[in-house]
Amino acid sequence: ILTDADGEARDVLTVTAADLQNIGDDSFEVTAEAGGAGGSILTRTFQVGIQRPPRASFTFQVVGLTATFNDTSTGGPTGWTWDFGDSTPVSTQRNPVHTFSGPGSYVVTLTVRNSIGSDTASAVVQINQ
Repeated sequence: ILTDADGEARDVLTVTAADLQNIGDDSFEVTAEAGGAGGSILTRTFQVGIQRPPRASFTFQVVGLTATFNDTSTGGPTGWTWDFGDSTPVSTQRNPVHTFSGPGSYVVTLTVRNSIGSDTASAVVQINQ
């Protein structure tokens, strides 16, 4: 514990990347206790939020030539880029619906991003018509 120029006690909690791997949630609680005037104990509890890079994942359903995509990514993505593998323009919608031009196997790729990073997931979509 350090004391600043005003005589106030300060302490620093350092959380490493290895520590964060052991935390499954997006936040954790820290409780600090300090001796107060007259021997009393002061207790303060704080909720600490963790922002992580996103993990891309998605599901889809096919009816005829049309596939409906559902983003199931975790980590709070704020941006989406879908490449449907058929040379059409990409989509930036979170849950797009895409109509393929004909039967075939298409590798669809979702890239998600947030302020910490990005991640990509791909799946083969089989269009039988």
